[in-house]
Amino acid sequence: MQRLPLLAEIAVSALALAACGPHSNSICDGAAINCDRHYNQVTFAAAHDSFAYAAGGNIQYSFPNQDRPIAEQLEYGIRTFGIRPCPSWGADTGTLYVTHNYDTFHGDLGGEPLLNILATIKSFLEANPTEIVSLLEEDSGVTSAQVAAVFTQAGLIPYLYIHDASKGWPTLREMAARGSRLVLFTSNSPAQPWQLPMWSFIVDTDYNVTEASQFSCEFYRGVGTNDLYFINQFIYRDDGHGVVLADPQKALIANDPAAAYARALGCWQAKQRIPNFLYVDYFLEGDIKQAVDRLNALPRSCGGACVD
Repeated sequence: MQRLPLLAEIAVSALALAACGPHSNSICDGAAINCDRHYNQVTFAAAHDSFAYAAGGNIQYSFPNQDRPIAEQLEYGIRTFGIRPCPSWGADTGTLYVTHNYDTFHGDLGGEPLLNILATIKSFLEANPTEIVSLLEEDSGVTSAQVAAVFTQAGLIPYLYIHDASKGWPTLREMAARGSRLVLFTSNSPAQPWQLPMWSFIVDTDYNVTEASQFSCEFYRGVGTNDLYFINQFIYRDDGHGVVLADPQKALIANDPAAAYARALGCWQAKQRIPNFLYVDYFLEGDIKQAVDRLNALPRSCGGACVD
């Protein structure tokens, strides 16, 4: 068999490598079409208090928000995770944990080291080079500097995205090419440039919902002109006396794919804002990813008027 000239062989090899490269048949947030969309043009499935699961791990959480741990949420298609870093309690001083309502219960509802959560995120990013993950960090009694130290310990600094307002949001493909595939929003005062102030970027809908009829598209926290539109798609169970809890039966209603899609599409049309996050409890009840995929299948340019 006659060999190609050396330069021709090099060219063919380069083309072959490009065809097999990480972006040739890229999947971004579950679909190739999302790779060339800017971050603020994509809809992501998001897990409310993602760390607090009902079964499948070593921690016993009282009043969980999710069915299974974060690793299984990632496998299902969740790409945005609510976390609540807090100080340690008991003898384990100096370690940051995640837990519910630290100010009131001081870890009695269950918790685990923040480092464990971040290790799961890092493993996923390493195994999925075109996927983008976002974290919503709501702190209780810890500083942004303390949280940043744990991200450093977890080896996540190379993955963290730093926003350049003069350039706007990059495409998911550009984020993957740069390696900046972890977006962190914080409710605290940032200590590092990759700690993005949550309510400077996000505007959400009201989360004080105990019946589906209370769902609204109206802006709640943040400013209506913020880049990202965040839909709280969960329904609390009202236990009276001001106590509201996540509930799988309520989640079955909220996560119904047809209902969640219709609500998000209606909000898109009403507000002329792409729904960027659908934030849910008990992700395995219903099928929120189906709603997200339907939204992402729509053209971005028609203000939600192009229905599937």
